[in-house]
Amino acid sequence: MSFSAIRSTAYSALSASQVRTQLAAFNIANADTAGYSAKTSTQVTTLTGTLGTGVSVSSIASNVDKYLLADIVASTSKASNATTMADFASQVQALMGSTSSSDGSGTSLAQMLADLETAASDLVASPNSATAKAELVAALDAVTSSLRSTGSAIQTLRGQADTGIADSVDTVNQALETIAALNTQIVSAKNSGQSTADLEDQRNLALQTVAGQLDIAYSVNAEGAMLVGTRSGTILVGNSLNLLSYDPAAAATADTVFGAITVNGQAVSITGGTIGALLDQRDSVLPAMADMLDTLAAGLINSINTAYGDELLTGSGATSIAVSADILANPDLLPAGTAQSLSDAITGDWTFAASGQIGAGTSSFADYASTILGLAATASSTATARAENASTALTGYQDAMSSLTGVNVDEETARLAELEQYYAVAAQILTTLNAMFDSLLSAAQSA
Repeated sequence: MSFSAIRSTAYSALSASQVRTQLAAFNIANADTAGYSAKTSTQVTTLTGTLGTGVSVSSIASNVDKYLLADIVASTSKASNATTMADFASQVQALMGSTSSSDGSGTSLAQMLADLETAASDLVASPNSATAKAELVAALDAVTSSLRSTGSAIQTLRGQADTGIADSVDTVNQALETIAALNTQIVSAKNSGQSTADLEDQRNLALQTVAGQLDIAYSVNAEGAMLVGTRSGTILVGNSLNLLSYDPAAAATADTVFGAITVNGQAVSITGGTIGALLDQRDSVLPAMADMLDTLAAGLINSINTAYGDELLTGSGATSIAVSADILANPDLLPAGTAQSLSDAITGDWTFAASGQIGAGTSSFADYASTILGLAATASSTATARAENASTALTGYQDAMSSLTGVNVDEETARLAELEQYYAVAAQILTTLNAMFDSLLSAAQSA
């Protein structure tokens, strides 16, 4: 082998060692970077004819398991959906209050209605007592105030869900734009024989961002471009980029008609992820809770006003129910002769129409409120357990992917030490070769 061939081989060894050293250093630097997968290089012998003349790094890639990635994408959607549902369920339960507190008084509407029953019974015992009248009106005001605040808070939550949908749509669109841009870069890099591993990491991360917001279907075509669509079949990233569009309502009330999420002007069905949960809360779960509160409020208004023979309670539902301003200002205006009929109306059973999750039936107002509280508590407990299970499943898939493709700093550090030796050997070959060449040149000059 000639000096030139030896020198070329040594230089190729130095070059390959430099690439692999840079790759190991890059892996270590990105060990904590979200979505980064450890990169590995493939080293091959370079040939001149059938004779090996050196070494080169032919490719740089990562070992991302596409099936495990699919599991992560699906689990991300489920975990985001479950977490959002649990968050809203927890807020609703908090609005409903509790049946007991540190002083034994309780904060729930059911407890307030129980207190109202007690006040009504006390008034029957002392129908002319100004104190008993004041306590009844105060208890009635506490109930109506609680209904108003809770009913309004439910509508506020619906508004928050609606605003959240708009925010999530923006998040999805940004991620879709990222995927589309990376598709262009990846296809171009593949066509020119360049590594696309880092670009694919970024694209996979953007894909998971989209999945966190809605259920998706995706695939990668032969050119390396990723196609993304909704589960209902609407293409979001394909031959063209199709972004979501949504305009939130100015305010949320029981009568608000919300707009549709659209793609190119056409309504699109979205399930799963954060958006799916927000839609469920805004359009189904929270309205059902509002309906039950309205049914309770309407029952109270009808029962008490009928017994009173006048408008002791005003309004028509949970957000508008109130004690008559005159009676609220002067409880002594309550006629003593209405004490028994009011007590019967407050403590007796009322026939409720089916509403929300409660079927038609007869019960006291306090029991009906307790049923609402129980439903809220059960929903929160169930949603929390579901969120924990979904998060655990997602973490399991993420840990599996990390074990497979994550950076092992110890291994990369050991690889750096090994590459340092390779580099030193290649450099020594060049040094020896130069010394031999100098000796040969000196001998030739002396001859």
